Amino acid sequence: MEPQAFEAVYTWNGPPHIEFQRQVGHALQYPVHRLVVQRGQPGAVVVAHRNRSVVLVRSRRLAAAEELWEFPRGFGEPGDQLANCRDASVTAGVRELVEETGLRPLSAHSLGSYILDSSIYPSRVGVVWVEVADGEPAGPRDGEIEELRWVPLEDLAGLVARDTIRDAHTLAAVSFVLSSR
Repeated sequence: MEPQAFEAVYTWNGPPHIEFQRQVGHALQYPVHRLVVQRGQPGAVVVAHRNRSVVLVRSRRLAAAEELWEFPRGFGEPGDQLANCRDASVTAGVRELVEETGLRPLSAHSLGSYILDSSIYPSRVGVVWVEVADGEPAGPRDGEIEELRWVPLEDLAGLVARDTIRDAHTLAAVSFVLSSR
């Protein structure tokens, strides 16, 4: 598929940088729009684990008007490796984990990636599996999360079934985790 031309309709210089765009010269019978965040750099959702447990964070999500239990996550930034989505996502994921939780990563790799919304918000997001050190968080938190909780890996499916885990990023990451075990 050849690349399409888009023009900015609205730009917010951030952070995060946000641009709402419309396709120029589209051939469809309706206008095509898209949302580009952080200039299209891939984001990450982080599955931090140790001793067969994973970390969930409770975050206040003002746009959704509720607090949700989620895996840590975040946008890519200019310093992330841009050569391929998985490497950039690992870089972004490790950075976000440290910023949000203060946990110390020992190793990290990609479990895969997904497209957030193929219609209007085509952001690529990598699912990053991070082994963390035992003990309490080693560093300060950035204030983005309300609470941190360790959950046994075998409890993830039940948390989804009981609607404890409901956000799309964490649901997608849970599917990668469960299919890779």
